[in-house]
Amino acid sequence: MKRFITIGLLSASLGISPAIGDLLTQVDTFDAGIQGWASGANPVHVASGGAGDNGGFLQISRPVSDPFHLAAYNNTQWTGNFLAAGISAIEMDLNALAGPSALNLRLVLWGNGGVWASQNLTPVANGWNHYSFGLTAADLVYVNDDINSPPGSGGGTGLLADTLQKVTIFQIRHDYPTPTPPGYHPDHISATLGIDNVQAIPEPTSFAYLVVATGALLFTRARRNTR
Repeated sequence: MKRFITIGLLSASLGISPAIGDLLTQVDTFDAGIQGWASGANPVHVASGGAGDNGGFLQISRPVSDPFHLAAYNNTQWTGNFLAAGISAIEMDLNALAGPSALNLRLVLWGNGGVWASQNLTPVANGWNHYSFGLTAADLVYVNDDINSPPGSGGGTGLLADTLQKVTIFQIRHDYPTPTPPGYHPDHISATLGIDNVQAIPEPTSFAYLVVATGALLFTRARRNTR
C-alpha cells in the first residue's frame, strides 16, 4: 500500500487534481463496510477472513435455490478520468468461496465511449488470490448495446478514450466467454465470491515521471532555501 500513498504525495506536490490523486491512492479494503459498492447478488460486509490481514471483505452470492447473474459495481469512488490518472490496470484479491458454479470474471466500464469489457475471462479459484485486469486497448473490447448491431454502432462514441476519460460505472461480473451486451443478463449461476483490496495500478512511465519531476521540484526548493 505504501506505493499508492507515495504516488498520492507526489501527485499533490505536482498540483495534480485531487480527483485523479484519489483514483491513484484509492484502495477498497472493506474493513469498515462495503464502501459504496452495490449488487443485486446479496452484497454483505464480512468483518473478518479477508485477504492478507484477515480483515473485512465484500461478499456477493447467488444461492442454489435462486441462481441468477453475479456482479458488483461501484459508481462513486471508482468513477472519473482514468486516462488522465494514467491507470493501466485494476488489481484486487478474489476468492471463490462456494459453488457449485465456476466463476469466470471480467471488468466492465461504462462511460461516454460506451461499454468496454475485458476481452478475456479471468477464472477465480477457491482461496484468496491476487488478480489483475488491464485497461489498455489490448485488454478491453467495445461491447455493442445490441447483439444485432454491427461493430461500433451502439452505446456512446465507441472510443475507449472517451470512456476512460469519464468512467460512470465500474463493474466486476461473471460472464460468458463473449462479453454480454448492456441490457442482457450473463448466464445464471450459483456461487459466492469474496472481493478485497481493490486498487488502481499506474502506468510505469507515469509513476517514473512523477518521481523524477517531484525530485527536481524538491531539489529546486532546497536550493532556494539555502540562498
